[in-house]
Amino acid sequence: GQLLRPTAQIQEREDWDSEDQSTYYPLKSLIVLSTRLSMSTISALPPTLTHLALINLEYPISLHRLPVLCPSLVVLDLSYNLWLAHMSVDTLKSIRRIEWGRWTQLRTLGWRECFIPDDMLIRVNEGRWDDVEVVLDRYVEYVLSM
Repeated sequence: GQLLRPTAQIQEREDWDSEDQSTYYPLKSLIVLSTRLSMSTISALPPTLTHLALINLEYPISLHRLPVLCPSLVVLDLSYNLWLAHMSVDTLKSIRRIEWGRWTQLRTLGWRECFIPDDMLIRVNEGRWDDVEVVLDRYVEYVLSM
């Protein structure tokens, strides 16, 4: 009779994947690399994200929607996106529509190998006590500082 009854230890191992409502760990970081993102996927990003990297995406996304969808970002990396290096008129309009001030916690913006529109760096830091660190290519940083 003793061998047929599950012990508490065996029961614990069986329940490791059951949903436990008492422990909820919200998604804080997400890296999306070398793929395409649909608008429905972007709209489903959780507002709990604090670190978001959208690297080398195949197609442009509506960047101006991100501040509303992910208001708690501390780090946003948009580096190595070809569509940000060679911007279409629509992408440029989307960047100009970004409400940078909604990202009150933003500290770092990755913008490697991307074109920097006129006034973008000013708009990123407008109304902030501490400037957002914009991570650029070394060559671009050198040219900007001249």
